[in-house]
Amino acid sequence: MVYVDTERNHCEQFPCFVQEVLENAGYSIEEDPEMFRYTSLLDVPRKDRFPAVNEYLTFLRQSTNKHMVIFLDVLTDCVEDFNRADKSLELIDFLNRMINEHNCTFFCVIHENPGQGKARGHLGTELINKASTVIQIAFEKGPDGEDSDLLKIKFLKCRNSRRLPSFHVYYSQEENRLMMANEHDVKDVENSRQISAIEPDVIAALEDLFQNVSSTSATELIGILTKRFTTSEKTIQRRLSDILTNHTILNIRDKSWAFAKKKDGREIIYLITPLETGDE
Repeated sequence: MVYVDTERNHCEQFPCFVQEVLENAGYSIEEDPEMFRYTSLLDVPRKDRFPAVNEYLTFLRQSTNKHMVIFLDVLTDCVEDFNRADKSLELIDFLNRMINEHNCTFFCVIHENPGQGKARGHLGTELINKASTVIQIAFEKGPDGEDSDLLKIKFLKCRNSRRLPSFHVYYSQEENRLMMANEHDVKDVENSRQISAIEPDVIAALEDLFQNVSSTSATELIGILTKRFTTSEKTIQRRLSDILTNHTILNIRDKSWAFAKKKDGREIIYLITPLETGDE
């Protein structure tokens, strides 16, 4: 396992992180297991980070013929401009070359745009389309819309299998790590916010409803969601309006879709449209 960091400072944050990994893996902080390597790109200019990663992997490959699993944290820090299509595709092409040349798998960490549930920039969109597996980690919301203590691990895409079910974890202060949440805790949070139909739940419901259709009438959609969340039509209408205003991206059938509405005569239609991306 190889960990490549881009943002933690060297005097405290990065050493502390490495020690936590060692302790959670059953080692002491003084040990240096050969199966765990780590480095930082913080002092490397962004334009030089591609060759720096290649150089480091080439160095490691001299001492092992085993498959390497590389965690790149954070991927957007490895590109000059994550909103430029050419720079984003250049980085993705680089990752594919590294996979072929070094017999490795990349786990790429990328942040989401606040309030949108969308990976940052053009790079985020392209990465979701081209990755084998996409996992989203986010706090579950309470009835007031604030973060609860639970984190939801959701599989947005599984190219080589059916999409795996979501599960929940929480941070344990005593263990200093994430622990699996029990079913009772999950139900308590879900039941407490049911009537408010908070936005993340409505987004998840839309992703389910649009699996097999590309459009539906406002009457039908609002009726389904009102019944599903046991709430008022006005609440659902407000949630749909917020989702449209935030330009929220839906993840459906392993692709990114824009949520929209239009008028068809006197009727309002809600629909999804595929996002334009580069060639896959």
